Amino acid sequence: MLFGEPIYRERNNTIQAILPYRPEDKKNWRQKSKQGFTNMNQARSWIITAMRELESMTDPTNEYSNITLKEGIDIFFEARKDKYSYGTKEQYKCVFKRLEHLLDKKVVTFKPIDFNFILRDDIKPGARYNFQRCVQALFNFFIEELEIISLNPMRKQKVSYKVQKEKEIMTLDDYYNLLYPTLENNKELQLMTEVNINTGVRAGELLGLTISDIKPYEININKQFNCGLRDFSELKNKKPHTVPITTHLYDKIQHYIKSKPLDYRGRIFTMKYDSYKHQLRKVTKRIGYESFTAHCFRHSFATHLISNGVDFKTVAELLGDTVELVMKTYSQRDEQRIESIREIMG
Repeated sequence: MLFGEPIYRERNNTIQAILPYRPEDKKNWRQKSKQGFTNMNQARSWIITAMRELESMTDPTNEYSNITLKEGIDIFFEARKDKYSYGTKEQYKCVFKRLEHLLDKKVVTFKPIDFNFILRDDIKPGARYNFQRCVQALFNFFIEELEIISLNPMRKQKVSYKVQKEKEIMTLDDYYNLLYPTLENNKELQLMTEVNINTGVRAGELLGLTISDIKPYEININKQFNCGLRDFSELKNKKPHTVPITTHLYDKIQHYIKSKPLDYRGRIFTMKYDSYKHQLRKVTKRIGYESFTAHCFRHSFATHLISNGVDFKTVAELLGDTVELVMKTYSQRDEQRIESIREIMG
C-alpha cells in the first residue's frame, strides 16, 4: 500500500484529516477522510489508525472492508446456514458470546493481543480449545471468503492441543453381563443402550429413529432429533447410512414398538437427551465406568469392529463418517493395543 502526504484543513470550525492512498496493483489514487477533530493530535492519531487499517486490507475497494465484528459474525452465520447443524451453530454462538465487548470493533483492526486476555490460564482446556477453533474459523472466513484481511489474528494461538479424556470402551460382555441386567426396570433405557452399543449411532440419531427406519435386519440412519428445536434435523455429517442388526435385536425393537403408544411422528424413543445422558452416567458408574457417556457407545462399537478385523472403510460407512476421521480416531488406539501386546510378550 502506498500513501501520500496527509492533508489537514479546517472545516466548520473543526479539523478534517485526509489520507491519500493507492494499492500497489492499482493506477489511481484514492483518499480516506474524516472531519470533526478538535485538535491536530486527534487528527494525526486517526491518520495513523487509518494507515494501519488500509495496510491490513487485501483490497480496500472490497464492500466488506469496513465491517464490524458483529456484522462479520452475521455474514458468517448467513453463509453457513445450510452447512452447519443446529448444534454446531449453537456452539459457535456460545463461543462468540466471549467477544461481546469487541462486537463494534472493525474486523481489519484485530491483532493477536486482542485475544490474550480472553484466553486466561483459568479457562478450562476444553473451553479454550473450542474458543480458539471457532474464532480461528471465523477469521479464516474473513480471509478466504470475504477477502478483507490477509492474516488471522488467532494465528499465534495454538489450536492443535485438545484436552480430551480417553473415551471409555465397554465390551459387549460387560454390557450384557453388567449393564443390561441393571436396566430391567427401565425398558426404554435398556433398549436404547442396546441399540446404541450395537449400532454406534449418535444420541441424536438414536432419538430420531422412527418405525419406518427399522427393517429386517437393519436400521436406516437418515435424520436426528434435535431436542433444542424439538424436531427432526439433518444428520451431523449429512451422510445417511445403514447399520445391520441381529435378528434378536430386531425382534426386541418390534416387541417394544408394539408394547407402548408411540410419538405422533412415529419416534421409537421419546426420552429427552439430557435424561438419557444423566441416567446413563448414573448406571454406568455403578458398574465401574467413571466417565462413560452416550458417545462412548459409538467408540465401543467402532473399536469392537476394528479389533475384530473389520476394515476402516466399512467402519466409516457404518458410522456415517469419513475414512480419514475413523483412521485418525481409531488407528492410534489400535497401535496402542499392539504396543501393549508387545509388552506382554516381553
